[in-house]
Formats: sequence, C-alpha cells, structure tokens
Amino acid sequence: MTQVDFHILSVQQFDEAALYVCRLAEKAWRAGHQVLIHCDDAWMTPIDELLWSYRPESFVPHGLLSDGLAPVNISSQHACGEHHDVMINLSHDQPTSFSRFNRVIEVVFAEDRLKAVKRSHYKFYQERGYPLKSHPM
Repeated sequence: MTQVDFHILSVQQFDEAALYVCRLAEKAWRAGHQVLIHCDDAWMTPIDELLWSYRPESFVPHGLLSDGLAPVNISSQHACGEHHDVMINLSHDQPTSFSRFNRVIEVVFAEDRLKAVKRSHYKFYQERGYPLKSHPM
C-alpha cells in the first residue's frame, strides 16, 4: 500500500516551496529512487529550470515526462509514464495514478487555496486507509 507523507512547509511563497521540492527530489534520487514531481502547469517550467540551477555543485538528471523517462521527471498530467517509486505532489490536483507509487509526498505551503486542497487530499487518503504521516518543516 502507498505510504503518504505530508510535508507541511512554513514558507509563504511558491519559490521557497520549489526549492524544497528540488532538495527533496535530489535526496530521493541520490538514495536510488525514481521520482515524479507532479505540479500545476504554471509550475513545471520554474521547477525544471530550478533543478538545473538551485545548487551549482549538484546535478539532478531530470526532464519533463512528456520528453521521455528520466530519473526525475516533472509532469502536470495524471499519467505517470513508467514511474511507480516516489511521487512528490505539489499540485492542487490529486493525481489519479497515486496508488501505483510506493510513496507519495504531498508538499503543502502557506497558499490558502493549496492548503484547503491538501486538507481534502488528507481526508481522501485517510478515509481509504492509506498510512499517513505529517512532517512540519
């Protein structure tokens, strides 16, 4: 069964949350996991660009899922390609393919609409018996 973790950030802005997502994706990739970052359309390009530049000394092999499979992919679509290991969900949407992943990390930051949506995600997972953990950051 999919393990679901909620990483609750104290940051206010998308840019700060995006930095956290990049660090999290790099950590998971370095630990040997394949990662799918699921985000809203408007956030795909900023996250893609940030993965190239957020730490000059690091390299995270990544790309848009629509361009082909990579160790770290970014997508706003519900399709997840061949991914099944770790999903980082920064999207307002709850991806329909979440249950094929070993682990889903729901990233929450202080955007009012996002917080409300993530609460509904939590309730959805809880009602279906998924193992849940919350991590205030």
